Amino acid sequence: MSTIEETQMQTTDATDYQRDELHTALHERLVQTGEWHRIMASLRASLDESGWSASLREQAQSQAAQQQNLSLPDLIEELTPFAEKTIPLQVREQITAVLHDFVARNVEDA
Repeated sequence: MSTIEETQMQTTDATDYQRDELHTALHERLVQTGEWHRIMASLRASLDESGWSASLREQAQSQAAQQQNLSLPDLIEELTPFAEKTIPLQVREQITAVLHDFVARNVEDA
């Protein structure tokens, strides 16, 4: 491996580490301020109102009925792509906007 490649890998590792630290600090701040609980409550309500929760529940029941040997980890693995793809755009945008606002209020300019 060349020196340039090693330097790029070290820079990437440092950047990943900084991003992970920032993510952890922001999550801790969300929890400490109670914002995490408010965001999760809003997300659950929005998903319920949109019918997403009922749709996921129906999909889970259907998938579980098809499994030879019922396995929660396998069921979760099968349902995750469906769940992620079917989150309504409006709900995704709403939660993203709340998180962007929180970050803007809690991260100092570099």
